Amino acid sequence: DLSYSFCTLLGNKMVTIEVCIDSAHGARAALEGGVKRLETCASLAEGGLTPSVGLVCQIDKWGMGAEQYVMIRPRGGDFMYSEDEIEVMETDIRCFVALRLPSVKGFVFGVLTKGREVNVAATKRLVAAAAGFETTFHRAIDVTLDMNKGFSDVISCGCTCILTSGGCKTALEGISTITDLYKKHANHITIMPGSGVNPSNAPALLKTGVRHLHFSAKTYVPSSYTGLSMGSSDSGSGYNSASKDLVSQMLTVVAKL
Repeated sequence: DLSYSFCTLLGNKMVTIEVCIDSAHGARAALEGGVKRLETCASLAEGGLTPSVGLVCQIDKWGMGAEQYVMIRPRGGDFMYSEDEIEVMETDIRCFVALRLPSVKGFVFGVLTKGREVNVAATKRLVAAAAGFETTFHRAIDVTLDMNKGFSDVISCGCTCILTSGGCKTALEGISTITDLYKKHANHITIMPGSGVNPSNAPALLKTGVRHLHFSAKTYVPSSYTGLSMGSSDSGSGYNSASKDLVSQMLTVVAKL
């Protein structure tokens, strides 16, 4: 039983695998592959943006045991937001909270200052808007000039999780920093490595002590035609989506450790 092995892994310390998705196709594939925790987004090609209400509701409607962590990001680009954009983020969170969907467990966001520090005031506002739901500070943390201070700031804001690649392009490249940050901060917040995570490097990342991993399980879904591009990141034909097989592979690897 994969789910049993998965939950009793590594000395009865449960390991959680989160898959980021931006479509109903990807969400269903991830859930059918065996995970429960989803980071629900739009436009993963831009790093993930706030998803539609329809997508979040559709996943909830399936009743497949999904746990959704909803991305709150009003645009692509940097993480230095105007007051208008912060208010948009607060409103989005409050709207999702008001839906009272059983599968929505938390929200994912990150706000920085122009000095590349955690925007503590804005982050506290978003945590307050989440009204007791779990809150993840995403890889904006990897852009901060002092990640150790950034972690302390995020913890002071009341966030429950930090998604990080250790300040590097991939989590594997940042494994030394992740190890150090885990030793310093793991008693105060959940630390979840992400970026470039896959079945082959998951064992090494788990040796840092972390018990959460984030990955996209990405595969290309071809189209039967070549269409007209609708934007700079749109091919007009196929698209990327989470793969049921890659998710299953990840769970199998983790369960055998």
